[in-house]
Amino acid sequence: MIRLYRQEKEEREFFELQGKVAQTFGKKGVFTEEDVEKIIFEGR
Repeated sequence: MIRLYRQEKEEREFFELQGKVAQTFGKKGVFTEEDVEKIIFEGR
C-alpha cells in the first residue's frame, strides 16, 4: 500500500516537473529534441 502511494506520488511530481520544464523551454523557443541537443552541446 505504501509502495503504491509512493509510486503515484513520484509519478505526479515527475509530470508536474515535466510540465514546468516544457513551459520554460517553450518560452525560449526550444520545441524539439534537436533543439535541446543544440543547447547541451553548445558549450562543448
